[in-house]
Amino acid sequence: MSGDRGAANAREDSMMSRTLRPGTLHGLRATAILAAFATTQIDAGADIAFTNYVDRDTFAFIVQDMPDFDQIRTGDLPNDGVCYCGPASTSDLLGYVATHGYPDVDPGIPFVSWYNSGSYSNISNLLSTIGTSTGTSSGASGTSCGVSQSRLHDELVDRIGDRFTVRNSLWSPADGYAPDTAEIAYRGWRDQAVGLMLYGRWAGDHDSSGRWVSNQRRGGHFEAVNRAIAGGGLIKLGLRNPWTGDSGTSQSEFATHWFDVERQATRINGNDVTVDQLNPVYTSGDESRMRILEGYLSIAPKACYTWDDFTASLLRLTPSGILWSELAVREHAYAMPGVPSRVAFGPSDLTIASIVDGRIIRTARAMAEGGNHEEIRLRAGGWRGATDLAFDQQRRLHVVGGDRLATLNWDTGELLSMIGLPGEGSSIAIENGIVHVLIPEMEMVAAVNQGPNGPFVVELPLPDDALVLADSTIDMLPGGRLFLLSDGTVNPMQITDAGFQRLWIPVPRDGDWNDIAVDDLDTLCMVDRNGLVEAYRVGANGFERNGRHALDGTTAGRRIAVARSTSNRNPDLEDLIDSTDLDIDDRVVELDCLGDLNFDRVVDSADIGLMLGEWGAPRSIADLDRNGTVDSADLGLLLGAFGQCR
Repeated sequence: MSGDRGAANAREDSMMSRTLRPGTLHGLRATAILAAFATTQIDAGADIAFTNYVDRDTFAFIVQDMPDFDQIRTGDLPNDGVCYCGPASTSDLLGYVATHGYPDVDPGIPFVSWYNSGSYSNISNLLSTIGTSTGTSSGASGTSCGVSQSRLHDELVDRIGDRFTVRNSLWSPADGYAPDTAEIAYRGWRDQAVGLMLYGRWAGDHDSSGRWVSNQRRGGHFEAVNRAIAGGGLIKLGLRNPWTGDSGTSQSEFATHWFDVERQATRINGNDVTVDQLNPVYTSGDESRMRILEGYLSIAPKACYTWDDFTASLLRLTPSGILWSELAVREHAYAMPGVPSRVAFGPSDLTIASIVDGRIIRTARAMAEGGNHEEIRLRAGGWRGATDLAFDQQRRLHVVGGDRLATLNWDTGELLSMIGLPGEGSSIAIENGIVHVLIPEMEMVAAVNQGPNGPFVVELPLPDDALVLADSTIDMLPGGRLFLLSDGTVNPMQITDAGFQRLWIPVPRDGDWNDIAVDDLDTLCMVDRNGLVEAYRVGANGFERNGRHALDGTTAGRRIAVARSTSNRNPDLEDLIDSTDLDIDDRVVELDCLGDLNFDRVVDSADIGLMLGEWGAPRSIADLDRNGTVDSADLGLLLGAFGQCR
């Protein structure tokens, strides 16, 4: 949350008072919600304790042990951290990563506990570092307050992008898109993704049709998500609110702050969009306000699709999934309507785009097991079948077929544009919003830009000595670095005004590669003729092997597509940061209950039994002190918490 520190102190009691009604939530969980999941087993070994998704009205996603770090840190942060909800919520995610299989990630394993003074100081330093690197504004002396979600996305990619895929989903009223609680639960169920959300406060009123109409945003707030549940006509969203109103000198108790969620039709800045309304409309001064879920920023273990030239299936590999969560699936096969030649991860990784016998196939991951696929038909003159495809950051699919480049709205299948190319294209790479198409017969790359009058093509010749074959492929890293794969050889090049020039950097084991795919952090993943994946950071010193990359050392098929981090950032939304306008917080708050491993709000012999079953386990929710082992220290903590939860 954001605002002036003095005003915050004066209004703290009325604005931030907690409404502790755990009995109400416990009753809700026991009836309307968890009754829908009678077959779900509570497993003390699982880090994400519940994960199930039936449909948009029935789901349960409960993240256990998500940290709940305070943003207010008197004397430790600029303006005492009043505007640091973004860095605090990002640190929640990093703390979860560190204690769930990745202890080398800052802030690491807590010293004794997150409440220890040493851990508190460590977290303060982490918030300060993230605030500086993301350019978080302090809000002091009337300056702006907070940080954009896109900058938090970039920070997470920089820190963990070689092991996790980071997905930034910001609402876009002009496009009719807004993330919602069901999407949060679905991502958690499919990929054990965890994340943080952004909500905004919009001043306005209902019109005669019941829509909420507003063009005035009054600030916003970031919070990490640890609960998303729905059933019996109810939707609940549980969050880690970094603004607690505490002293700012020690860590407050971890707690879940609950929002009631309702789907609401709105007109925002003249655009119609259905959103998740968080809690009822409330009054602030002389205006009515609605809290709206505007963004979701998630992380999930790095994955890839792999396939060969003779099997009508795709294999999804998540090598580090089991390290992250026992609920994760390391390998999953998807039946396809034929042998795929090209594959791309769809927006948010919930769909798959592929080419089968020149046809464009859309596969929803929830349906792929049953072979339910949809063909997208392009009924336009000159279209002769697809050869390659790729997504941009605006959820658009670009497809090359013959001497045509088609651009589609992936959500609707609508053909947005089709332009002619100088020759027949074979491969696509997108860098900095520009679509690059390899034209083998002309030994050139056609760069397709978007201009004020529509798309236009710039022809970029390849070096004279470049080996270009009909089945050559390309991919690109930021900064205009292109990699041409021909007959097992990778040729690094750099774009210039006159075309591409060769980069004379040695390529490891050149001549031995079947496929290449770029990833985050200047990484090129390469598959050798034996199916071994090697990940390399490509920089000023050439190719550097990155043994920490999640896919490095993985065995794959002949072809590979890597799940890169994505962001639908929109310059028009980049100003949606926290303002200096404070808000009420009338939510029900449920304090964490240390030792309650079966979620019945009582620490008793049943929890002891679950802990003993996990004795010595390296990763478990029974590891109460999060030091990496279930041992006598955890048993001591459980016995000390014996009895009814508060």
